[in-house]
Amino acid sequence: MDDRIFKLIFGRNESKEILESFSERILERKIRIKDILNGEAVADVEKGKEISLDIVTKTIDNTIIHIEAQNAYDRYLENRIKHYADRECVVHLKKGDSYRDAQKVISIAILNHKFYKEKPKIYKHEYQMLNTKDYSVYDDKLLEIVIFDRLKKEYYDFNNSIDLIFMYLFDLLSPDELEKAIKEDELIKNIERRKI
Repeated sequence: MDDRIFKLIFGRNESKEILESFSERILERKIRIKDILNGEAVADVEKGKEISLDIVTKTIDNTIIHIEAQNAYDRYLENRIKHYADRECVVHLKKGDSYRDAQKVISIAILNHKFYKEKPKIYKHEYQMLNTKDYSVYDDKLLEIVIFDRLKKEYYDFNNSIDLIFMYLFDLLSPDELEKAIKEDELIKNIERRKI
């Protein structure tokens, strides 16, 4: 879960197939990645906030998927993810493009610590901008935010493919379970091959 290792395994062009499989498993839908983008953003003004995103991809349908691996606890993580997503919505527009053409963004946070007070029933959340007076939709592009935090091993099911990938990433598999996972799970097998 070290973010540098995470980037090396998932964030390179030669890892595109692994990243697609990983994204598909988490989002539970078909993902085809067109580009892996630069996640570095230098501050515009002196002493301004700089941003370094772990992985940013653009899919064939021009959706931006942003994946962050976090080891340190941040109580304002949801705000941070929202601001990152706002940036990603517009940073890929070209001069002359309309803001209406801003891409849909999906943000995925994988936290190597406890975040939720209890095991959540759902990890995926969808947000829209609404007018608070009449609740009309202001922006019809849904912002999807997915947050997975590190749970105790007993909360995971080895036979559930999403749980298994997080047991693997959070190093919760026994040596026998790891050996079985590498043999039986194609994504984990491919990640193991890609490790440096």
